[in-house]
Amino acid sequence: LSKSFSENPDEGLSEITVDFETHLRLKNIESLGFGARIKKEDLTLPFVYRIENFYSSTVDGSDAETVKPGGLYASTCHRGGYDDLGRSYERLLREIEVRGLAVAGDAYETDLLSSYMVDSEKHYLTRISVMVE
Repeated sequence: LSKSFSENPDEGLSEITVDFETHLRLKNIESLGFGARIKKEDLTLPFVYRIENFYSSTVDGSDAETVKPGGLYASTCHRGGYDDLGRSYERLLREIEVRGLAVAGDAYETDLLSSYMVDSEKHYLTRISVMVE
């Protein structure tokens, strides 16, 4: 299941994320995980955080609109709130350059620890994966 991200300068990323999680619960969608997709074109330095869409993996595989393609990915984990994800993207994109790799596809974020599991944003854990070549 995926939902396009509507940019609203008055609404923080954490609030939008909670709205999507609420949407899943209200629709009785049993989710295996929650994340966001960032388009390849937006993975440049200096990094500006722009979400293309949110997605959730469903238990039965239904509503699969966003499928992460197979391939080689550079990954990192971000600890902390969603509003501070940009610094982890900056660090990962710089490391990709240092290693002589190039961004080859979109980035995918996957919540490993979120509001369902921990009591504070400072304990959130998000995996960021960027397709490289």
